[in-house]
Amino acid sequence: YPLRAALLHLGDDLRVRGAYLRTDPETGVDVAGSALLADGAGVTAQCDFGLAHAYRNTYAIWGSEGRVELDWAFNPRPESRPVLRLHRGDVREERVLPAVDQFQRTFAAFEEACRAPEAHRHHAEDAVRQAALMESVLRAATSPG
Repeated sequence: YPLRAALLHLGDDLRVRGAYLRTDPETGVDVAGSALLADGAGVTAQCDFGLAHAYRNTYAIWGSEGRVELDWAFNPRPESRPVLRLHRGDVREERVLPAVDQFQRTFAAFEEACRAPEAHRHHAEDAVRQAALMESVLRAATSPG
């Protein structure tokens, strides 16, 4: 989810500048990790994940004049109402967003893509870009030095 959010907010021109993966020694599965990404203009994204931590799904975008933070950004329960926080200087605003069943919307989008695949070709292209970024993170995390 964090890599997908970075692609959505910063575009396709992301490069991995550093990465680390923590692997479970018994299963060989990565259970936590971090990646530093940067776009061509030098805007960075710090993406962290972990299955060995207390559950959290938030993101924050920092700009020159403030920041935006979103709690329950990824897969909230259908009845959950995400909280959006806007910070500008010493002014802070909180907005409680409406509940949305993301799983239902995902299945509906999949069904629509099956019915009209040409109209949704960009989803496949997005998935390929995300997979390529994930592969770049894996390569950076496993390369020596």
